[in-house]
Amino acid sequence: MIWQILLAIVLSVLLFNTIFLIRNNQVYLYRMGLIDRIHTANLRDIDSDVYQDAWRWRQYEAVSYESMLWKFWKPLSSFYDEEALIRGLKTGSKYV
Repeated sequence: MIWQILLAIVLSVLLFNTIFLIRNNQVYLYRMGLIDRIHTANLRDIDSDVYQDAWRWRQYEAVSYESMLWKFWKPLSSFYDEEALIRGLKTGSKYV
């Protein structure tokens, strides 16, 4: 009886850790992709003589890695308004 309980606990912990590692990887890949897109948009703005790009990085930093990691029920795309962030509209993030 005690072995069944211990086995259930160990399996639950392993399942949680696996889900956590998968989510961690997804958040990392999403944020790195967003950094690449912001960098490209900033280069495009610099080429067109617009040098007001710091707000994009402030919007990016408004949502922490930890909040994206622990709010696993929310899709990653719900944390940022990516189109506005890349196109240059200062609308802010959708993070609540």
